[in-house]
Amino acid sequence: MYTDAGVCLATLGPGATNLVTGIADANMDSAPVVAIAGQAATTRMHKESHQHLDLVGLFAPISKYSTQILAPEIIPEIVRKAFKQSQAEKPGASFIDFPENIAQAEIEGKEPLKVQAAMTPEPPEAKIKQAAEIISRAKYPIIMAGNGVIRSRATDELLAFAEKLNIPVATTFMAKGAIAHSHPLSLGTVGLQAHDYVDCGFDRADVIICVGYDMVEYHPYLWHPEKHAQIIHVDQSPAEVDEYYILAAGVIGDIGESLDRIAEIARPQDKANLASLREFVIQEHAEHAEDPAFPIVPQRILWDVRQVLEPEDIVISDVGAHKMWTARLYQAERPNTCIISNGFASMGIGLPGAIAAKIAHPERTARTIVSNLMPPIPAPKRFKTLEDLKRENMTLEQRVEELETENARLKDENARLQKRLAKSERLSGNGSAPRKRSKKTSRKSKGGRPARKPSGKRTESHPS
Repeated sequence: MYTDAGVCLATLGPGATNLVTGIADANMDSAPVVAIAGQAATTRMHKESHQHLDLVGLFAPISKYSTQILAPEIIPEIVRKAFKQSQAEKPGASFIDFPENIAQAEIEGKEPLKVQAAMTPEPPEAKIKQAAEIISRAKYPIIMAGNGVIRSRATDELLAFAEKLNIPVATTFMAKGAIAHSHPLSLGTVGLQAHDYVDCGFDRADVIICVGYDMVEYHPYLWHPEKHAQIIHVDQSPAEVDEYYILAAGVIGDIGESLDRIAEIARPQDKANLASLREFVIQEHAEHAEDPAFPIVPQRILWDVRQVLEPEDIVISDVGAHKMWTARLYQAERPNTCIISNGFASMGIGLPGAIAAKIAHPERTARTIVSNLMPPIPAPKRFKTLEDLKRENMTLEQRVEELETENARLKDENARLQKRLAKSERLSGNGSAPRKRSKKTSRKSKGGRPARKPSGKRTESHPS
């Protein structure tokens, strides 16, 4: 879980309204932030007044907590509550409306309230056993790790869970790095709106273990359209109600503790399934490693960026077509090293995000990827499922049967022709041979016409 919320300040009126997109983005991305904006004095709020807006009403739908300071004595309580709400799971935004006459007031005997951090509750034992039994019976389990794993700092427990039970892991955009891309159990990133090759792992799965999964990132109807699998929800927050996300077991509590306890009693898989899908992922990432095409293709750019950065360096993706390319092909090896806004997904996060990353980690390299020129990501290659192969096999069998029928027909036709030929030869052998016509040479005149035969009578010539 994040320990500290970010803070931003704005003036009243248009200064406050300029916060709207950033606050909405932070709230839907589950990023803790407290925004404080100036406001007109309480003495002129009852009438039309310069730069006065109902800011509490404006920010209420896009924040976890939105309030106005009406008296200086309550400032410590409001500030403490704003931070508590912002940082509580799921994190988000809090907004404080600060009227100018309250800001000018003087107060004595007040100080910030002590931070009281509640411990995350342990998961119920009955739910641990229920989840372990479902996993033990599974033939093709798969893990989908969401941003909640990173927020709760449970990536080590996730890795230990996957390795002990031998279950492959796919991550959402905002959970990239929760398991290293180079790990043999990693299936890469899931979340493209089109039916992606990684989705084929979900098509085949009979148990899907959602760990720290945020529905805002990747709606269940995209990866569970047939409602065919049992879903186990492991998170600090109860599952959202959704037709395509009906749980077989919900384990609510500390994520790391839940994973450790389930792994202790669940039966491991004999071998990692979806190994062929893992090979396909590796092949796709390396396909354009040395592509000489110009203009440079996005696949080559992301491959080269990965080669020049250290595993701990940070990449911030702005929003656009390049966000999809980055999510799909950038190989994150550590948590929080590939930051993608995938809740509200507001354009413009790239540059300020990279500046903030460098301020937070001055010892690391921070890069942002911003482009409106990258082509849309093409329709993903369809990874063939068992059902696909069965259908193809049936099609081939039908084709073979058709060819065999055609071959039999041609054999019958050939036999009929052979019989007719043999009959013709027999008839020719039984009859007399045809006479040969004698060749007679005809005499021709000099003009080329045949000469007349002599009649035997003498012809007399008369003088002209």
